[in-house]
Amino acid sequence: MLTTFLSSCDKGNAEDRIDVSKQWTIDNVGQISGTPIDDQWHSKSFTPKEMSLFNSLDTVDLSGTTKPDNVFEPSGNYFFPNPFDYSQLSPPFHFNNNFSGDVVFKVIYTDNLLKPLFKASIKLHATTIPSTGASYSGTVAFLPTFPVGMFRVYYTLSAIDNPHFYKSWGNVQKVQF
Repeated sequence: MLTTFLSSCDKGNAEDRIDVSKQWTIDNVGQISGTPIDDQWHSKSFTPKEMSLFNSLDTVDLSGTTKPDNVFEPSGNYFFPNPFDYSQLSPPFHFNNNFSGDVVFKVIYTDNLLKPLFKASIKLHATTIPSTGASYSGTVAFLPTFPVGMFRVYYTLSAIDNPHFYKSWGNVQKVQF
């Protein structure tokens, strides 16, 4: 008697998959190697499914935060280095001139099926640089603890008068050190 066993594994629906294969190469000081291949790391509109990733972070206290007039994207607000190993990934933010204030940064790392692997939020303080009048928040460092692979980082900036006023995503790759 011949018996056939069928097995399945949860590989997700094709429509739920996102392409994380396109990677910007960015060194440890934030310099992009080569020409960016697409429009990741710039201001985006998120789908309802992508926005739902932030539901658990939407309880963060936004009191005392203010939306800047503009978020500058000289080459994109990308995380660096990419690829990364045990080291941190850091996103820099540049705001309109003369902005001094706080915004909330919310970040979520997902796999190619939009499964969250890491979530965090933090209040950022931007300060005007007196010699230039430019406003800069510095960088935030994260040490995500998930396996080697390719992932997508979704993030937003929020203020009390305008939650998620800036949204973006980009692909990152964690490599073995």
